[in-house]
Amino acid sequence: DGVTAAERAEEIRSLVSGEDAVYYLCKTGGAWAIAGRKNTSRWEVMPLEAGREAACLSKRGENFFLLLDGQLHIVYPEAGLALKLADAPMTEYVLVGDEVYYISAEEPVASSASAPEGEISAAVGRLYRMNLSTGSRTALTESGASDLRLVGETLYFHNYADAYVQGTGEDARLAGRLYQMNLSTGEIQPAAADYDWDYLAW
Repeated sequence: DGVTAAERAEEIRSLVSGEDAVYYLCKTGGAWAIAGRKNTSRWEVMPLEAGREAACLSKRGENFFLLLDGQLHIVYPEAGLALKLADAPMTEYVLVGDEVYYISAEEPVASSASAPEGEISAAVGRLYRMNLSTGSRTALTESGASDLRLVGETLYFHNYADAYVQGTGEDARLAGRLYQMNLSTGEIQPAAADYDWDYLAW
């Protein structure tokens, strides 16, 4: 029946499907907030501290998780609290029990591949696992990784150890081929022989 605007804001990020609603990060007046929408009803779940950068919203039960200034926080909407869970700077993450798998924002690794235009390069963070109870962390890749998705016991990501060039001319950019990791065994292997621009895992 056509498209209806559900939200207008300076910026919108991280659409998350909840049990009966959609949640997202919404920036207005220079400040971020977690918002919710169900059908035509829209509400503000919780405003976030002004001046802080918010990204990567996720939800587990009644609580939310997100990156505030690149650090993982848990959000308790009823109490209006956002508490830091880890000091490690990260660009994205997925939660598995008491552990977080994340792309580090520290010391990105350079990768490159040849193209007709010349060598294309990019610096991308490595994949880590951190125990949120103890704070201990382990590097899972020597090269860069991006675009984490979790399905059951399988973690998918783009692996820049197997980098290639997407696009041509001014649109050329470095990308990583799609890989999968078995979280039980730690085994990493290609998930697709072809390249991709994006993927949906379920």
